Amino acid sequence: MSHWIEPLFTGLLPEATIAAAVADYPAYRDVDLTELGLESLATMQIAIRMTELFNYQIDYESFTISALQTFGGLERQLGLALTEV
Repeated sequence: MSHWIEPLFTGLLPEATIAAAVADYPAYRDVDLTELGLESLATMQIAIRMTELFNYQIDYESFTISALQTFGGLERQLGLALTEV
Protein backbone atom coordinates (compact mmCIF):
# COMPACT_ATOMS: atom_id res chain seq x y z
CA MET A 1 0.00 0.00 0.00
CA SER A 2 1.31 3.46 -0.79
CA HIS A 3 1.14 6.67 1.15
CA TRP A 4 -1.29 9.23 -0.34
CA ILE A 5 1.64 11.44 -1.37
CA GLU A 6 3.07 8.87 -3.77
CA PRO A 7 0.24 8.68 -6.32
CA LEU A 8 -0.25 12.44 -6.30
CA PHE A 9 3.38 13.34 -6.90
CA THR A 10 4.89 10.49 -8.92
CA GLY A 11 6.37 12.05 -12.02
CA LEU A 12 5.97 15.57 -10.63
CA LEU A 13 8.61 15.51 -7.88
CA PRO A 14 11.88 13.57 -7.74
CA GLU A 15 11.43 10.07 -6.31
CA ALA A 16 13.94 10.82 -3.54
CA THR A 17 11.89 13.85 -2.46
CA ILE A 18 8.69 11.80 -2.40
CA ALA A 19 10.39 9.08 -0.35
CA ALA A 20 11.78 11.64 2.11
CA ALA A 21 8.37 13.30 2.51
CA VAL A 22 6.70 9.96 3.16
CA ALA A 23 9.40 8.91 5.63
CA ASP A 24 9.35 12.18 7.59
CA TYR A 25 6.01 13.77 6.81
CA PRO A 26 5.99 16.20 9.77
CA ALA A 27 9.22 17.80 8.53
CA TYR A 28 7.76 18.28 5.05
CA ARG A 29 4.11 19.08 5.89
CA ASP A 30 4.40 22.87 5.60
CA VAL A 31 7.25 23.24 3.11
CA ASP A 32 6.24 25.07 -0.06
CA LEU A 33 6.12 22.43 -2.79
CA THR A 34 7.90 24.71 -5.25
CA GLU A 35 10.89 24.62 -2.88
CA LEU A 36 10.86 20.83 -3.30
CA GLY A 37 10.97 21.16 -7.08
CA LEU A 38 7.29 21.22 -8.06
CA GLU A 39 6.70 23.37 -11.11
CA SER A 40 3.83 25.83 -10.71
CA LEU A 41 1.91 24.40 -13.67
CA ALA A 42 2.02 20.96 -12.06
CA THR A 43 -0.34 22.21 -9.36
CA MET A 44 -3.26 21.82 -11.74
CA GLN A 45 -2.13 18.25 -12.46
CA ILE A 46 -2.32 17.60 -8.74
CA ALA A 47 -5.88 18.95 -8.64
CA ILE A 48 -6.82 16.61 -11.48
CA ARG A 49 -5.17 13.66 -9.74
CA MET A 50 -7.03 14.50 -6.53
CA THR A 51 -10.34 14.13 -8.35
CA GLU A 52 -9.30 10.92 -10.10
CA LEU A 53 -7.55 9.12 -7.25
CA PHE A 54 -9.62 10.19 -4.26
CA ASN A 55 -12.99 11.13 -5.79
CA TYR A 56 -12.33 14.65 -4.55
CA GLN A 57 -15.03 17.09 -5.59
CA ILE A 58 -13.61 20.54 -6.29
CA ASP A 59 -15.78 23.27 -4.81
CA TYR A 60 -15.02 26.02 -7.31
CA GLU A 61 -16.57 28.68 -5.09
CA SER A 62 -14.09 28.11 -2.27
CA PHE A 63 -11.18 26.41 -4.06
CA THR A 64 -7.90 28.29 -4.14
CA ILE A 65 -4.70 27.11 -5.75
CA SER A 66 -2.81 28.31 -2.67
CA ALA A 67 -4.42 25.47 -0.70
CA LEU A 68 -2.33 23.09 -2.79
CA GLN A 69 1.05 24.67 -2.06
CA THR A 70 2.03 22.33 0.79
CA PHE A 71 1.46 18.69 1.71
CA GLY A 72 -0.47 19.93 4.75
CA GLY A 73 -2.74 22.05 2.57
CA LEU A 74 -3.40 19.09 0.31
CA GLU A 75 -4.11 16.92 3.30
CA ARG A 76 -6.66 19.43 4.59
CA GLN A 77 -8.31 19.64 1.16
CA LEU A 78 -8.56 15.88 0.93
CA GLY A 79 -9.58 15.44 4.56
CA LEU A 80 -6.92 12.78 5.11
CA ALA A 81 -5.31 11.78 8.36
CA LEU A 82 -1.62 11.00 8.47
CA THR A 83 -2.28 7.44 7.39
CA GLU A 84 -1.88 5.45 4.24
CA VAL A 85 -4.79 5.14 1.85
